[in-house]
Amino acid sequence: IQMWEQVRLRRAMSPRFNAATVMSVNAMDSDLGNHILWRRYFISKMVRWQSKRPATFQDLMQLLGVDPSAEDTSESFHKILDRDFCFSEYLALSVESGVRDSIQVHVTTWCGVLLLFGAFALLHRFGRISLMALMPSF
Repeated sequence: IQMWEQVRLRRAMSPRFNAATVMSVNAMDSDLGNHILWRRYFISKMVRWQSKRPATFQDLMQLLGVDPSAEDTSESFHKILDRDFCFSEYLALSVESGVRDSIQVHVTTWCGVLLLFGAFALLHRFGRISLMALMPSF
């Protein structure tokens, strides 16, 4: 995550990139070049929301203050994202969300574990099956 932030700062200090300069940057600084390529790819996928997810795209355009009925909507959207979108922050938040979701055990998981151990207790008590024999199934 720190590397993403460092790459974002290097990108912010550099001039805007076109296709030719991205390749030369990639040769000099592969992390920055990869960051720029992934960021462009992500933005291009978001621009495609206009046809793939029109309701989401309309909501996003209203949040950004762009008229969704204008002819150059996708160009305006692309310019705003290119200027204001912080890809490294998006990546960091996505990683944080994934880690939090993997650490936080949901109620349904706890209910399943309780039911499983309840079944183990019943099998141990009434079926006279040792707990050690039940553990491989856990």
